[in-house]
Amino acid sequence: MEQTPFFYKFILLTTILSQLSMKLAEKVNLDDFTPVQFNILQYIALFQPVTLSQICECQHMSMPNASRELKKLSQKQWINKSKDLTDGRKHLIELSPEGQVLMNTIFQHMQNKFEDKLIGADIDQLTQVEEAFDRILASTILPPITSQRT
Repeated sequence: MEQTPFFYKFILLTTILSQLSMKLAEKVNLDDFTPVQFNILQYIALFQPVTLSQICECQHMSMPNASRELKKLSQKQWINKSKDLTDGRKHLIELSPEGQVLMNTIFQHMQNKFEDKLIGADIDQLTQVEEAFDRILASTILPPITSQRT
């Protein structure tokens, strides 16, 4: 099946953005956690509170593996779990204050590197790209991002 140029560019862009995200996180002290744990922390930071099922779905992990990783993050005091008041069978997972500081520091580092790459970029083009991002994000099935977003 032949792909349309637009779809091909979309797939290419998603792959590049994934690689760029990891590149921006380079040189952050990631010795304290694995890339899987970093991805979980990043997901929690953007969508908290989240459930174990949401983490499993987003990270393509089994429940036992995700539970094991969450246990490690909890032992490091980077996340907190609480009972879901609407469904007592579920737990809601959020960053702890320490986890929030950690992720804010990492995101600030990533933002600084990202902004360095944009020095000299055309403001009108960046505005158009941001508007396109907003349209794409508005049409996703993901929950809205609730953390600090400027």
